[in-house]
Amino acid sequence: MRWARNPTLLAWPLNNDWETNFRASQPGWIELRYAFVSHGQFDPVRAALEGQRELNPPLTHPVLEKATARQGRFLGVQGDGVVVNHIKPADDGRRIIVRLVNLGEQRTAARIAWPGHPVIKAWRRSTLEENRGELICESGTAICELTPRQIATVRIAE
Repeated sequence: MRWARNPTLLAWPLNNDWETNFRASQPGWIELRYAFVSHGQFDPVRAALEGQRELNPPLTHPVLEKATARQGRFLGVQGDGVVVNHIKPADDGRRIIVRLVNLGEQRTAARIAWPGHPVIKAWRRSTLEENRGELICESGTAICELTPRQIATVRIAE
């Protein structure tokens, strides 16, 4: 593959050509953010994680009282090619809803752990969050099978 010696990189986020609904002149400020990451061969899992890091940087707040350093994870998910797409509290407040995506090209089993809350029950959910079947739970983790490129919604209970 041949590469240009002086490639040109252009950003053209808005235009009013090709029958789009953008006005020729936009009022107000428009905030744009770009990030570049060098890489070798394309890896969809790495691309998704880099995108999440850029879109959701860590939030830091000043500490006004004495505090001890601590760290931890809210949720642990293990599985080749599996990334967490979304987490939210369930309606009752004692459970959480987790949306997983298998970006890999192989079927995989994702193990979901909720540190400090042993997972006793978990359910596969529909996109409307209706129960579709109970998942196997062992050693405080739930196991969710995902096919390649599949999105799964899971409800976790302690």
